[in-house]
Amino acid sequence: MNYKKKILIISQGYWPEHFPINQLADSFHEDKKIGISVLTGFPNYPEGKIYKGYEKNFFKKIYDIHPKGYKIFRIPLIRRRKNSKISVVLNYLSFIVMGTLIAPFLLINNKFDYILVFANSPVLQAIIGIFLKFIKRAKLILWVQDLWPEILKETNNLNNRTFLKVINYSIKLIYFFSDLILTQSKSFKYEIKKKTNTKVIYLPNPSMDMSKKNKQKKLKKSKFFKILYAGNLGEAQNLNNIIVTSKLLVNEKIIFNIIGGGNKYLWLKNKIKDEKINNIKLYKNVNFSKIHNYYNAADSLLITLKDNKFLNMTIPSKLQNYLSSKKPIISFCGGETKKIIENAKCGLNLYKKNNKQIFKGIISLSKTKKTILDKMSKNGYKFFFNNFEINKTKNKFYKIFNNE
Repeated sequence: MNYKKKILIISQGYWPEHFPINQLADSFHEDKKIGISVLTGFPNYPEGKIYKGYEKNFFKKIYDIHPKGYKIFRIPLIRRRKNSKISVVLNYLSFIVMGTLIAPFLLINNKFDYILVFANSPVLQAIIGIFLKFIKRAKLILWVQDLWPEILKETNNLNNRTFLKVINYSIKLIYFFSDLILTQSKSFKYEIKKKTNTKVIYLPNPSMDMSKKNKQKKLKKSKFFKILYAGNLGEAQNLNNIIVTSKLLVNEKIIFNIIGGGNKYLWLKNKIKDEKINNIKLYKNVNFSKIHNYYNAADSLLITLKDNKFLNMTIPSKLQNYLSSKKPIISFCGGETKKIIENAKCGLNLYKKNNKQIFKGIISLSKTKKTILDKMSKNGYKFFFNNFEINKTKNKFYKIFNNE
């Protein structure tokens, strides 16, 4: 098929790993309006194990095909290992270095009009995009998901001033060479404008409509109020909020279900075991295609982040999924997330609340009439549909691609 526009998406994490860019790329391809290709690494996030089917077919999988039919070019990289910050750094660096060296050869017979870098950590992966921009004579669009180097410092991943200065200078160069910068948060826009004259547009991450998948058979009524946390278990998530809250509610008919993986998974698992916390059920990563079953079984969805300046500027991707699932939300987050929860009137805000207020708030929510919970759920869904629905985001991209 001869497409009017051809787009290369660069993202270190991609299918079969789950990232917000996956669904958007699939949707682009299904529309058949533009040609989609993806440059990514070999899948190993978050556990550090190369996914089944890729470990023994290394050379065959360098040129991969997505089940929906578009091309995926995979860069060899050093896989991350559990509880090893060094391996994570090497994982990031290997993608950047190998991508810069190998990508021009992998893509030698491919032409692109735009290169879209899904710039979550490491944002420095955009260096690959800069090289390809000049080689392919394409325009570079940077979609900023994390503020570097600020987020590195806040999550205690890097405190060396010299390295932070080097990274900050590198980020300024990346912004300079970008033709357009997109931000997943309104707050990001103002911070980025301090470092560049490149045009910056707010464009939040989209979500598929999880409520459509939640229409499962009716579940048996439970005597417990079930609170679900689904997502990354890392330093930024401040999982101690869940531990403290579960202890407050240990004698109540409330259960916390936690699904996810990350560098704090073992910490959380050991914490639950050592402190004999019996109202938390911890599950390893669940395939995203099955996550709707857990959403469907939950009475409320939980979101938590550390209370730091730049983390508060972030909109966690799980929030869009939560809003679309038609479930009330319990939030320990400040900043952008707090504003969304309050504006949408879709749940319980526990930001900077004391233990007594947290206890009362969750108990009150668990005993709230179903009609009121349904109202919160519908409010959240309405906010999702007006702001984060995938077709709205996709149409904004089409305008960008068509220079409108």
